[in-house]
Amino acid sequence: MTSFHKKVDKSIDDEFEKRTGSKIIRLKVVLKISKRVLLKGLFSTIDKLNPDIVFMHGIGDLKDLQLWLSKPSYILVRDCHMSWVASKNKFRHLYYLLFRIFFSRIINESEKYKVIYALGIEEYEYLKHLGLKDKKIDFLKHGYNSEIMRYDYKSRKSIRHSYSVNDNEVLISYIVKLNDNKRPDIIFDIIDNLGETFIKEYSVTLLFIGRSEQEYFEKLLEKKRKLRRI
Repeated sequence: MTSFHKKVDKSIDDEFEKRTGSKIIRLKVVLKISKRVLLKGLFSTIDKLNPDIVFMHGIGDLKDLQLWLSKPSYILVRDCHMSWVASKNKFRHLYYLLFRIFFSRIINESEKYKVIYALGIEEYEYLKHLGLKDKKIDFLKHGYNSEIMRYDYKSRKSIRHSYSVNDNEVLISYIVKLNDNKRPDIIFDIIDNLGETFIKEYSVTLLFIGRSEQEYFEKLLEKKRKLRRI
């Protein structure tokens, strides 16, 4: 799979392997449905590695087909990071029904998936909606390592200097996809409700970083123009 929807640079893989002692294995996509992909030789590749435990990111995709196979020799865990705002698909109710029929029963009644981690309450609600029982769900909540992710005053100064934002002004950063599912344009509505006095007093600046769909980006720009007229 490509990294972050960009073309894979083999030299970056090589450098990472050399620096960390890890090995990167990239498999070809043989089937793609929406954003869900099936990788060629995924299960056989894992078997050859003979692991003790395997973590597979996400649930409700083509990797769940392995549930119809025999129980693996390794411990297999998955996680759920799905939010309701990202699951607004016109076929979602049919999808929930099919998942309950073909996958949830196997997950609930077997040890093929040792556990499915929910990253928060919303993700837990989504797993329950898929028909999974509490005995198969555990929490691995969003968080960070404070020794690695920490406040950096120099970085703050550098970013603000790059965008000509003073220390006493409000800078709000949004770092994720820009589309109708994530709806970052709602931030403009929130700022607008703060009122003209607040906006002018604190010179509110919004910084959007992420891959954007062109049609949605135009909508975002239109809201920006409206806010700037204040």
